[in-house]
Amino acid sequence: MPLAAGCDIAFGFGGAFVGAIGVVPMFCAVMPVLHGTKRAGIGRGMASIVISFGFLMVAGGIAWMVIPKCFLTFTVGMVVGYFAMLALLYALALRRS
Repeated sequence: MPLAAGCDIAFGFGGAFVGAIGVVPMFCAVMPVLHGTKRAGIGRGMASIVISFGFLMVAGGIAWMVIPKCFLTFTVGMVVGYFAMLALLYALALRRS
């Protein structure tokens, strides 16, 4: 049964917001390195990826339990938001290096 367009748009934007929040740990690991206040380290980078992955998996699991009919829309929004923020992070890293 198709959902109303308003429901799809709302959950899509909600997923995009959650995906954007999922990149915050990587921003916290990369930005001090780009500013020159900390040295790059594999441990800090891997920890940020693990935290980001864990947050996104928990958010996806909660969305699957709470809004099963809108889960696909939420997930597509989450992936789009995540990759958009990753592109921003890469652009910042390339600009400063």
